Amino acid sequence: MVLVNKILQNPTLGILNAGGRVLQKAGKYTAAGAENKLLKAPKTDVFEPIKYKKANSMEEAVNYAQNILKIKEFDVGALDIANQVNLSITRAINQTRGKITVPDNVVFAQVRAAEGIEVPMSDMLMYYDIADNKYVERTLILNKNNYDILDDTITQFAEKYKKNGQVTKDKNNFDRINLLCKYKYEDTLNRYYRLSQQNKLTVKAKQDFTSLLFHGQEMENRLVYEIFSDDVLRKAYGKNAGITADLDNILLGDFQNGVRPYLLNLKLKHNIAFEPHIQTKRAVGFESDLFHELGHNWHSRQITPQEMADFTNPQSLVGKYNIVEKVSDYAETNAEECLAEVIRGLLSGDKYSKDIMEFVNKITNGKLGSLFSGSL
Repeated sequence: MVLVNKILQNPTLGILNAGGRVLQKAGKYTAAGAENKLLKAPKTDVFEPIKYKKANSMEEAVNYAQNILKIKEFDVGALDIANQVNLSITRAINQTRGKITVPDNVVFAQVRAAEGIEVPMSDMLMYYDIADNKYVERTLILNKNNYDILDDTITQFAEKYKKNGQVTKDKNNFDRINLLCKYKYEDTLNRYYRLSQQNKLTVKAKQDFTSLLFHGQEMENRLVYEIFSDDVLRKAYGKNAGITADLDNILLGDFQNGVRPYLLNLKLKHNIAFEPHIQTKRAVGFESDLFHELGHNWHSRQITPQEMADFTNPQSLVGKYNIVEKVSDYAETNAEECLAEVIRGLLSGDKYSKDIMEFVNKITNGKLGSLFSGSL
């Protein structure tokens, strides 16, 4: 059996370098010939929503995961993380009337990838049986490396925003992080920021905080790139920002550094917002990361391993960039990530235009509509 990490997967489905620790940790959950028993709605098509109950101990959290959600192995060390995983999976099951599939295992482990590959907060590891040519087990890995450095990450973000002049005092004399784009989570982000300064954030809230900042930064970077890529806008904004470099030959990084303070001053002076055309608005935070991984988990059960390899190839988006760029930056990675981003958004309450839905539904061989009871 071969361990296949979706973010490192190649068309040959060979063994990929995910590091010794995760191989050792995740290998514990591999069983030859094991087939996941899918959590399905009753054949009578009558679905009883699961009533979530917050656990007061790890034992209760494990019992809920194994007995209610039917997760075989649930090895999560932090109670607030365990509760959030259980709650998010429960919500996904209820929203899809039992049609979303749960991972076989959930573990909190050290994850290392090949050099130069950034490992996300969470990932779906898939076990591929070469003899049977199918995936036989899927494990949701919550990357402990990231959680170990969350405090440093928050500090680095804060210093970066202060350096950019984007940390100011609000009317209550609290530090506030100002974003260039219109962003509905800005108040939540700033509440987390104040709590982080007071050392009152839980592990789960710290992860949400970094996710909010990453998402806000993604949208800001996209806005700056859109200005940079337009000759007229680049020259107009660059001149107004006082950039002295040659705007016909300026590097993107230099343009960003020069135009970002100008954009922020525009926003603060005129109380205006800048927003790139990204259709995913609600899908931010730890729960949305889990929804994204559940999307991969579900999709891998609808297609063959070869189709999965095809969809993880960047060439799968040829001719479709004008569609996927409206979803998110990460959706532009490949068709598989675009689908997972859309499922993340749909489970979070987002709506997408017809062209996006037609594209991702085609990726699922027309099955995405049935996942959401044909309501899309």
